[in-house]
Amino acid sequence: MNEQYVVTGAGPVGWTIAECLAEQGKNVRIATRSGSGPEHPLVERVRVDVQDAEALRALMQGAAAVFHCIHASYNARDWEAELPRAE
Repeated sequence: MNEQYVVTGAGPVGWTIAECLAEQGKNVRIATRSGSGPEHPLVERVRVDVQDAEALRALMQGAAAVFHCIHASYNARDWEAELPRAE
């Protein structure tokens, strides 16, 4: 059975990690608010907000590893509003 890996965020870091894992033959679930991510047969793109604890818990159930690669826009207002709950 192939292990499932979860990546949150599809920015430069999350996208690259998802691609690298998939190229190694790993099943990857990439979670973003928009449902974006690399197109690859081993990558499942999932639309979810990481601030939704229940959805995130279900998404990570049974994962071999989670790569948390989200971040808010680079300004103080967004950081205060988004990062405490998301990280």
